[in-house]
Amino acid sequence: MRFVEHFANNGSLSVEFVNLSRAFEMADENEKKDLTRLTKQLHAGLYCETFTIDEEREDVSVWLKLLKRGRLKGQHIYCVFGRNLASKNPDILGFAIADIGGDTNCGLIEYVVRRKGFGAALKGKDMLAYIEKELNVLNEELNHQKLKGIFWEANDPAKLRDDQDCMSPQKRIDLIQTQYGAKELGFDYVQGPLEECATPKEVALKICKNLKLFQFHADAYPDLTAQDIKNYICRFNKVVNNSDHPRDLKSPEINKMMDQLDLMIEHNIPVLKEQQTLKQRALLFGQNVMPKAKGNER
Repeated sequence: MRFVEHFANNGSLSVEFVNLSRAFEMADENEKKDLTRLTKQLHAGLYCETFTIDEEREDVSVWLKLLKRGRLKGQHIYCVFGRNLASKNPDILGFAIADIGGDTNCGLIEYVVRRKGFGAALKGKDMLAYIEKELNVLNEELNHQKLKGIFWEANDPAKLRDDQDCMSPQKRIDLIQTQYGAKELGFDYVQGPLEECATPKEVALKICKNLKLFQFHADAYPDLTAQDIKNYICRFNKVVNNSDHPRDLKSPEINKMMDQLDLMIEHNIPVLKEQQTLKQRALLFGQNVMPKAKGNER
């Protein structure tokens, strides 16, 4: 397969990769069959092994639909890493998926996964550096502008136990903050339903309230605003659940998130949690974030 490229060496172990998004754009019909097979092997193998809850997984048909639309229309980046990727029995060691939010000039890292035991040969920082570069290139081609920010979702350790995730939620957050410069965004993030819902009751069952939202490599994107975040979230929900506006979902949790973003816009509140003052956080979250007065500890 002509789309297999060298990625890294560690002693006797050589890691290859295929940028599936670029490959599908250049492939002829026979090559697309090989790429489709590799995509299905990635999904059925490492992806489903890592994410074991059926309701939380994307179907492989979604991946293939976006890949076949091309990078500018699909607005996703799919990369697979491993050995013998051109063979019918590839050894898939990792994958990364990210997307661009249309004309919002923001991106999202959806997945960066490595098979256990291969961290020395396939480094997360190298995978992320490549994905970040590809996101910036894609946004330049799509919007002729630089990215304003890249988001990263992570499970909230206060809401999910270690045995409910493929990695300790707290360890993941520590890792992305110390190794990848991620910083938490200062509002109550809620992921909207990943499909169209007929009723508010169905919405309530399919929203995800267990996530925190971070800005990846935050120091490299200092111009991100609350309006940029709102634009991305509105566009995300329009694409994945066909809502004209997140408030149309009639979810109290989503409405609270949108209220907080509107307050951040109105009062010019910094988007990073670490930059928000106690007074600003009291406005966003209520008086419970303020320090208790001495002698009034109840």
